[in-house]
Amino acid sequence: MKNILIFSTLLLFVACGGSQSENISFGGMGTSGAIGGECQQDSDCNNGFCDRTVPEGYCSAMCDESSPCEAGSYCRTVDGQGFCMQTCTSPLACRDTRFLCYTVIPDELGVCAMNLEEITPIAPNIGAPCSATVECAAPNGLEAYCIPEISYVGTESGFLQGMCLGLGCSPENCGENAVCLPATTPYCVPRCENNEDCRDGFSCDLIQHACLPL
Repeated sequence: MKNILIFSTLLLFVACGGSQSENISFGGMGTSGAIGGECQQDSDCNNGFCDRTVPEGYCSAMCDESSPCEAGSYCRTVDGQGFCMQTCTSPLACRDTRFLCYTVIPDELGVCAMNLEEITPIAPNIGAPCSATVECAAPNGLEAYCIPEISYVGTESGFLQGMCLGLGCSPENCGENAVCLPATTPYCVPRCENNEDCRDGFSCDLIQHACLPL
């Protein structure tokens, strides 16, 4: 889990600090199991691990001078730790429109990384489907969090298509359309009065007035 969290920080650093190669529409397809490809769990990747902080996952691997990345990928080092990222010369090489080709300075190589400005919502979206926390925004300074449908170890969570939550809430700060549920870390879920207020795969708990998995 620590590796996954570190790699999320790496992507943010590249996307914000690197220069953008070409900002165009594209529809590139990542190779299954290769660095940069989609994944749900580590076993979906040829080597390394699946970073689930990226929507639909991102196959990566830890790397250094003695453990280089596979062909078509580059070892990007941040704070002494290296991670493999898919290389590119334009966004067309990346797997879909949520990724752009960013230049790594001073190496002047392109890597495929998320365009966070396009992915992360501006307004709170408690209850929205998600596969990674970067797709979620929480109200009133709460911590956004995504429960994916399939966990990083491959188990089903029961949350169909995933769900955006707000962590660390109190009864007053989830907003008008959400309710705070008690737990070790309290969390916001959509408020409801009946099942019609909840999306598919969820029903209304009439005691807590909360949309919860069926």
